[in-house]
Amino acid sequence: MKSISLFTGLVVLLCFFSCKEQQKKNDSPLIIASGQMPAIVKDNSGKIHLVYGTGDSIMYTYSEDKGRSFSSPELVDTLAAMVAGAVCSPQITTTEDGLSIIAADNAGNIFSFIKDQSGKWTKAARVNDMDTTNKEGFLGLSSDGNNNLFAIWPDLRDDGH
Repeated sequence: MKSISLFTGLVVLLCFFSCKEQQKKNDSPLIIASGQMPAIVKDNSGKIHLVYGTGDSIMYTYSEDKGRSFSSPELVDTLAAMVAGAVCSPQITTTEDGLSIIAADNAGNIFSFIKDQSGKWTKAARVNDMDTTNKEGFLGLSSDGNNNLFAIWPDLRDDGH
């Protein structure tokens, strides 16, 4: 996870300096989107993928030019009462077959969404095997770069024991 945190920090700095350069050129800041708690990942081709929450909507955008510009945000799906604050939800990672996102709702359930090679987003499945076990909405998502995904979250079943 340290490499993801370091990468995220570097991309944030890249976007910051890119925005500053854009602002110098035309006196207007580059605003990617409006929302809460963005998560970012870079795939093997160098494309940057960004996911964030806004209300009950999971939004996605990408950059093919190292963060100098981003695509228009697109709706992945909606998740009623989605957690999108502090360090919570949604999270994104990339695999050989496409993109994967997980997001949690306020009841403590975690859901997955995938974008396949055709570019279509699909709600895949509930991730946690027991209802309401992640009431805080803390999540982590990563992959091995192939097709193996790794998700972590606090599990509060049996009073967290």
